[in-house]
Amino acid sequence: MRIRRHDREPIREAPLLAAGALIVAGVLLMRSDPEALSMPRRRGSLASAKRRYRRGDRVGAVAQETRDRVADVLPSNLAAGIGRSVLFAGIGIVLARVLDRLADDRSASKF
Repeated sequence: MRIRRHDREPIREAPLLAAGALIVAGVLLMRSDPEALSMPRRRGSLASAKRRYRRGDRVGAVAQETRDRVADVLPSNLAAGIGRSVLFAGIGIVLARVLDRLADDRSASKF
């Protein structure tokens, strides 16, 4: 007895389902505020880092100044930034699929 192999087409809507999942995940990440993704806030001033440096705590002073400068650039919680990126990825997939279908429909109708 021979087992037949059936060729199955991939689900055409799979990218749209994945995009929908990305959009939902992005919105949930943007609305949540998990403590694990909270970034440290600026604690001292540049003057206090310079005082630490002069007292001999060079590593601590450099670490404090670096942390404070990075904290100025980063958002207070990374979940919003990650959520925004995931949301835009989902929207990009949806737009690409819609434009792809529009292009296929128009090119097929010319022939």
